[in-house]
Amino acid sequence: MLNKITKFLKNNFASKLDLYFYEELIPNYVYGLLFFTFLMMLNQLFYLIKLYTVYSVPVSQIFLLLFNLIPFLLSYTIPLAILPSYLITMGRLSSDSEIIAMRSCGISTIRIFLPGFVFGLFIMFFSFFFNDLIVVKANEIYVKLNTKIIAQKPAIELKEKSFLQIGDYKISFERVSYDNNIEILHNISVVDLKGRKTIQAEMGRIYLDPENPEHYVMKFMNGTITEVTTTESITEKGKEKEERFFVASFKHLSLNIYLPLPEEYYSKGPDMMSVKELRKELKEKSKNISETIENYLKDKDKIVKEIEEFKKKHRLELKGLSKEEIKEKLKEYEDKLKVYKNQLNSIQKMIENSRKSLPRYKIMKLYEKFALPLASLSFVILSLSLGMFTARSGRNEGLGIGIILTLLFYGLKVGTENLITNGYLPPITEWFPTILFLTAGIILVIFKIRE
Repeated sequence: MLNKITKFLKNNFASKLDLYFYEELIPNYVYGLLFFTFLMMLNQLFYLIKLYTVYSVPVSQIFLLLFNLIPFLLSYTIPLAILPSYLITMGRLSSDSEIIAMRSCGISTIRIFLPGFVFGLFIMFFSFFFNDLIVVKANEIYVKLNTKIIAQKPAIELKEKSFLQIGDYKISFERVSYDNNIEILHNISVVDLKGRKTIQAEMGRIYLDPENPEHYVMKFMNGTITEVTTTESITEKGKEKEERFFVASFKHLSLNIYLPLPEEYYSKGPDMMSVKELRKELKEKSKNISETIENYLKDKDKIVKEIEEFKKKHRLELKGLSKEEIKEKLKEYEDKLKVYKNQLNSIQKMIENSRKSLPRYKIMKLYEKFALPLASLSFVILSLSLGMFTARSGRNEGLGIGIILTLLFYGLKVGTENLITNGYLPPITEWFPTILFLTAGIILVIFKIRE
């Protein structure tokens, strides 16, 4: 039994035809993957170079950012590299008449497609689990580290004879010296913007507490501290304010400043969540919104019942009244109905706003976690069928068509996501580019099989 299974797998998935196809495809795929990854990385490389050259961010942190950026880029380039690599492979086989030779030997179109389809399935599943297990972790590290670096620029952006601000303190110094890689500032001036306090010191240090990224420590030596205080005193003329000027010298002075990091450092965006985590959050959010809407609907039903009771009561009150009294009652009736209608309109608006408060961006990102890996398979089906149709195309033609289709998909994806984010399309339309390419590929495959 085991021998039969082994023979079946070898004949259908590891035959000479399959191995020959993989020998052609895999190098082309790797080159395409490297090309698109480098292309998407260019903008971020300039940003990382700026962090190093302008803000003196340590090289270790730069490489850590780069290392955790690469998985995010790969989550997009793993599917995008398929189209050009497959079309180049099929173009090479077509230009050398190898596909024609296969078909003349009795090999069916489906059998020619099979190795490419199997590789596409592998890429699809690999892409999904890679995104869900590795990319989300790398994104979290990258975002937290990048947020921390941006928030802590004052501590690393030390420039001579220029002001830098940390919280409510403005600091300047004349020069920097180094003692065992420790920055020592000389001739320091510090202004406390809120406390009307100034500090002059011969030397000092500004550094971050390694255990608390929100804690700045400033230490000064041999200086003076000047402070202006205001006191109120009661005289014959009433309350009078008096300002006093204090000067004190010191040998050692420490200031502790606590600056909260941006919210991004503590919160997790959808790109930092696995499918399970994102679904759980959306479920909780949807549950809260549903409960809110349900409460609004109960209030709405209550008002509707009040209106019915009010109408019945009004009919009874009209019996036996004179015309003038009826007119007055009708006016009261209309005014009261307007109040009820305004209440109903207000509740309806709150219901609509609650429905709109569903996190569209996060729902879209949840769909993307499935749509992007499936795009790999849609690219495979489309490129294999296009390769069969363009029977005499070569490598250059395949590369050109592949890049055009890749840019088209990427443009559709970006455009669709912008429309979803701005509220013009529902989040489910995140599937549109993938379904479009998949449908086009299936139609072309059916045409080719029927030939």
